[in-house]
Amino acid sequence: MLGAWGALSVDVTQARSQRYAGDWQTGQRWRVRYSETLDTGTALGMASEEYASAGYSGLSETLDTWCDGGSHCGYYPGYHPMKQKNRTSVYLSQPLGSLGYLSLNGYRQTWHNDSSHSDSWGVGYSTSLGRTYLSLNWTRNRNTDRYGREREDTLTSLYVSVPFGGVSDNPVYATYQMNSQSGGDTSHELGMYGDVLDRRLHWDVRERYRDGSGNDKANSALYLDYRGTYGELTGNYSYSRYQRLAGAGVKGMLVATGDGLTVGQPSGDTLALVEAPGVSGVPVGGWPGVRTDFRGYTTLGYLTPYQKNEVTLDPSLLPDDAAVTQTSVTVVPTKGAVVKAAFRTSVGKRVLVTLTRPDGTAVPFGAVATVSGAENSTGIAGDGGQVYLTGMPDKGKVAVRWGEGQSQHCAAEVRVQEDAGPAGLYMARAQCR
Repeated sequence: MLGAWGALSVDVTQARSQRYAGDWQTGQRWRVRYSETLDTGTALGMASEEYASAGYSGLSETLDTWCDGGSHCGYYPGYHPMKQKNRTSVYLSQPLGSLGYLSLNGYRQTWHNDSSHSDSWGVGYSTSLGRTYLSLNWTRNRNTDRYGREREDTLTSLYVSVPFGGVSDNPVYATYQMNSQSGGDTSHELGMYGDVLDRRLHWDVRERYRDGSGNDKANSALYLDYRGTYGELTGNYSYSRYQRLAGAGVKGMLVATGDGLTVGQPSGDTLALVEAPGVSGVPVGGWPGVRTDFRGYTTLGYLTPYQKNEVTLDPSLLPDDAAVTQTSVTVVPTKGAVVKAAFRTSVGKRVLVTLTRPDGTAVPFGAVATVSGAENSTGIAGDGGQVYLTGMPDKGKVAVRWGEGQSQHCAAEVRVQEDAGPAGLYMARAQCR
């Protein structure tokens, strides 16, 4: 950190590797990075990677040489690919207020044992016109070989997204994308996508057309992605003049604990195991399709390590026979951890019971009533001895206490009527002895 001057970092990596049918090699990579954001919102950065020798190879670069003896990956004994020597890149971005956003970027790359180099620079612009989004990018690439011969090409792309209908949780978007390469083909793609079923089902249809040579110029595609309680289902179908392709997939997460197996959607490497015993089908965390399973369990993923993460239940969709004492739990996971987010629940009928003593008077105002066998089901008596209780069985015992004395407690047998009143609330009367 350089305070008002921005941020600077330097790191070095030492690597020792062995390619297929090759000797052990050793190399170093030095990297310097700098970034700064000005008061005007301008962000700029520079980075340079220097490979001290041609012996440096990354893990994936090394493993690629071993796939099926290297023959299916473009490698073979005696083959020596070009080794990067240096890559220097710069970028600058500038917000333009209501006019949009402008960015510039570029890099140069050189190689060991070869005088060739590659240069690239580009400019991008994006803006929002109401709810319509527009993005335009232009990139120029130039490759110079060891003999000084140059080859250049220019890439231009345009992307437009337009929402249909009013502002809602499930808008439908129409898109257009164009990609053009100098001296090459130009492709055009029209699409439309959206979400239905409370954002659980995402659909996407596209029609692509390519100018230029070749016979297979048009292509149509449909993509579906359903996110449910027990995982994610994907499907796709595409066709053109010469081929038809279809595919399907299943993704999910399986967590085994002492309480059993919990199946949920893909969750990354840091997640919460949500426990709301007996409360099924309740949305969790606001993520599409993430709901508690038949036991009241699920997983909530993509948590931020070493920070407070709030796990929430949607109380508006609780079953009529269930209640929770809190609708949010805060967890602080370490990276790669599975943390428990436990909610205290009571499962049973919601009852407004009137409690009276043997002499016909109501139990005292403020008396605490607890359903036997349900520690989470507690209520406080109001005027006239009325108590609101959750988790009540059809017939159960309620313990009432309004002090510590021998005569300041009683118990009542409560029978719940068969039919519920408005909002699923049952009524009952009982004598407390």
